[in-house]
Amino acid sequence: MLGDRREVVERLIRALHAAAAHFVDPATRDASAAILARPGYLDAPVDPIARAIGDRVRVVPDTEPLHVPDFMFQYREAANFPWRSQAAWLYSQMVRWDGTPFSPQEAQTAQGVFRPDVYRAALAGSGAPLPGASSKLEGAIGGTVAAGSTQGRLMLGSDPFFDGRSFDPDDIAGYLRALP
Repeated sequence: MLGDRREVVERLIRALHAAAAHFVDPATRDASAAILARPGYLDAPVDPIARAIGDRVRVVPDTEPLHVPDFMFQYREAANFPWRSQAAWLYSQMVRWDGTPFSPQEAQTAQGVFRPDVYRAALAGSGAPLPGASSKLEGAIGGTVAAGSTQGRLMLGSDPFFDGRSFDPDDIAGYLRALP
């Protein structure tokens, strides 16, 4: 599928991985915030953006910012890994909100768009933790857990959904039936 462009895609994945690490580095926080503050991006003041990058959020005006761990993270816990289960969840939301009927074939097609094999190949040998699985239960992790990896040590953090449900990518139809 990737053919002649595979090396370009792998270089892009490596560049995005490095950019995510750069973005959350405290030494580059202000520079990242300044870029995001530009009119072509967020067109907002630098200070609140820098605070958000640093997990310090002002919830009420004129009060001290609160430390909200992992308010914004782009790098740890396989944040950028193309989980096929996330593609399945996105498909389920399209079915749910567009009112189209569920199709196992379309669900497979949607999951095939996310390519963990290409991601792993691009970052092989880099030291980046890479999940051993390509899919997982979404919204089911209640705390930090160790996850099997093909490279490095991988810890996944809590990932609950707002509604308290979890999503099993092997039972999309059941998930959809259980929704209000």
